[in-house]
Amino acid sequence: MKSDISAAITGVFGKVESRRHQRMVQIVEAAIRSYASVGVEETTFERLSQRCQVTRPLIHHYFPSKRTLFDKTVRYIRAQFQQMAVDAIVRETRPRKQIEAYIAVTFDWIEKHPEHATVWRLFYYYCGIDKAFLKLNTELANMGHDRITAILEAGVKQKEMSFAHPRKKAKALQVMILGMLMTGTTELVNAASFRKQFTEECLDLLGLD
Repeated sequence: MKSDISAAITGVFGKVESRRHQRMVQIVEAAIRSYASVGVEETTFERLSQRCQVTRPLIHHYFPSKRTLFDKTVRYIRAQFQQMAVDAIVRETRPRKQIEAYIAVTFDWIEKHPEHATVWRLFYYYCGIDKAFLKLNTELANMGHDRITAILEAGVKQKEMSFAHPRKKAKALQVMILGMLMTGTTELVNAASFRKQFTEECLDLLGLD
């Protein structure tokens, strides 16, 4: 699993040790802060040039358009989340604990990277009006669905879980986690109690309460 995620992160900008990679990460992280504070439309190459202290032509060299920059930013955020998720999962050996870790990591991600979560909500907006972003999100969602399915199938095989269609359960859980993400970042909730309640509801869905 680790090699898959490393490949995903490397695939966004190229080799990690390269100067090109480091510069692109610098620009994308500046873009994340800008998107989260002023939105996509107000995030210009001029603004990023000032934030990063690099020239506009250099930004344009790496990201030929604002659309390219947003696309790469989304992929970068997703790769970061995947890294957190896989790191949490591989620390556990039992499928039940792996599912609990997967649920927990979404909360951890929001707490550690609130600006990433804000940009992800912007991405969902664009998925509703842009077919290319809709396709990208479908691909990313399928990756997450496959990961959850693999854990549930292992749980059934090891007799820790019992249901007929692990893939259907995995999709239901994925949708619940998405709902949690939206609720937890767009409503006034008590973070600790909401986390506890939501975790219990997810485990109840899987018959693991």
